[in-house]
Amino acid sequence: MRDQNMDTMKQFTKSISEYLTSIIRYSCYAQNYKKNSITSIELKFNDSNELKNILNQNWGIFKNQTCKNKDLKEYPYGDCKTSIEYRDIAHESIYQRIDQFINSINNPSIEYNIMESSKKFQCYVIKTTNSAGKAAYFITKKSPIRTYKNHTRMFILKDDSYILNDKPMLTLSTIIDAIIFEGKIYFASLNLESFLGLETYAAKQKECCISNLEQVLSQEEFNEFKEALRKKNSRSYKSFNESRLANLKDPQKRKTIAQKLNITQNKDGTLNLTNEKAKNHLLLYLLNKIAIDVDDEKQNLASNIPLERI
Repeated sequence: MRDQNMDTMKQFTKSISEYLTSIIRYSCYAQNYKKNSITSIELKFNDSNELKNILNQNWGIFKNQTCKNKDLKEYPYGDCKTSIEYRDIAHESIYQRIDQFINSINNPSIEYNIMESSKKFQCYVIKTTNSAGKAAYFITKKSPIRTYKNHTRMFILKDDSYILNDKPMLTLSTIIDAIIFEGKIYFASLNLESFLGLETYAAKQKECCISNLEQVLSQEEFNEFKEALRKKNSRSYKSFNESRLANLKDPQKRKTIAQKLNITQNKDGTLNLTNEKAKNHLLLYLLNKIAIDVDDEKQNLASNIPLERI
């Protein structure tokens, strides 16, 4: 499976590398993110080749270092330390925010003066358009405008001369946090989760999972279990398995689950969740983490962890 994921990663990087050979327009935007809106201003470059060179350098670093030894996984999978994660931009969790993102770039604000050092930005985006009209967006969660308050900085130039500067300056990073390409957004880090509303969406998903679980468990079981459920990070519920939850409704399957997870059953068939180990085993089972099979069918595990290692 890992070899297949690595092949998918190679195809992803190859597709973008080939796309970048056909770019006819480069543009750069600084962005402000608010709860219900995104605004952009375009950063003008006197020499378009300068922006091209910056992006090609950054893409080289992304392809050869950021993607090195990583898989391509559907978001949300992990923490982006071992994978590049992707999600369709039409997904219900982000489509409205992505629409705001693209609209803000297509209709940037022109009321900006770089000397207004009080103006704050959270991100910047390099947009590319190729000869076929296909656009891609390379996003970095960092303000492109750097200011130096109450002091002056010295900058060494290529010819070893220097300048003294106390004014705002345009500084672009070599880091790419996310890429929007061919209908998907690819995350190299989790830095944009809050800006795109994904943390809020994950919290809602968590509450939905807990609510569904409350309908299946007895009041006593749920009361013992709810603190452990609340403590678990919202992102952990990404792999919550509804079919495994449904197994708890069937008395025989519930008995099998209890036996395989080493959870004691009370005389009335309810699960004894008074000890932490039992709670942990049941939660990991519901989150699709433990490799046990109740229906004698191979289940799609988020993480194939044998029970003995828990």
